[in-house]
Amino acid sequence: YDITVYDLAKFIRRILYKKQYSWNFSVCEAIIKAYSSVSPLSKEDYEILLAFIIFPHKFWRLGQKRYVKKKSWSEDKYLRKLRKILKYKDKQDEFVNCYIKCYEINI
Repeated sequence: YDITVYDLAKFIRRILYKKQYSWNFSVCEAIIKAYSSVSPLSKEDYEILLAFIIFPHKFWRLGQKRYVKKKSWSEDKYLRKLRKILKYKDKQDEFVNCYIKCYEINI
């Protein structure tokens, strides 16, 4: 019911957030290559895929839990969760640069 690359992006994002993969571009590249062998991606698909991958879902969900669902977590718990999300920032930036170079994305 949605853009087909959304499911691929969600899968990649979940894998890359795991400590053992930690935003390793070669892991993403292997997943995309395997997917493309079954269902080829267009240039536009690669651009959309990047947007879905780098959207700050975890940050957005944390804010939603705090301000919309009004979870009764302590300030310390929120800060721990926020720090956990932010510790990947440099690796995500490096990942984005590799992705842009590899798939020749114009930003």
